[in-house]
Amino acid sequence: AAAKKRADAGTAEEDDGNFGISDFLRVCQLVHPRRERFSGREVIVFEFEPRPGYKARNRAESIAQKLVGVMWVDEDAQEVVRAEARTTDSIKVGGGLVASLGKGAEFVFEQDRINNEIWLPRYTEVNLSARVLLVAGMKVHRTERFSDYKKFLIDTQQEIKPPEK
Repeated sequence: AAAKKRADAGTAEEDDGNFGISDFLRVCQLVHPRRERFSGREVIVFEFEPRPGYKARNRAESIAQKLVGVMWVDEDAQEVVRAEARTTDSIKVGGGLVASLGKGAEFVFEQDRINNEIWLPRYTEVNLSARVLLVAGMKVHRTERFSDYKKFLIDTQQEIKPPEK
């Protein structure tokens, strides 16, 4: 049992770069659920906030603990159709020496089901201030809209020939 506990503790602190919905739900709690219509679809809306008393096990969890926001989830497809998040504290890289993202940074993401087949981005917005290498300060406001997705059908042929002598 002690060996298993040590093995679990070792993997919990590793940050492999994969941060999924189950990780997010472990770090944050969903509050104030309600039903709405969004872009003509039935959605369930959740606000999210850091789970009180939860101790982050890696860098991704530490960042997620500094977010609050709202998610709109398509009830039938179980896909997030819109997410809004805001940082509640600054996020520092390298103790703030490499970079620092200011408190109050805002992010918006929307996606839509295209041709009743696939979910693709429709809109993103980023509004933040950051400092890089303790010197370069910057403010970013970026909005992107995605539209006119096209479906392409292609045929391919492959012929394998023996090597020439």
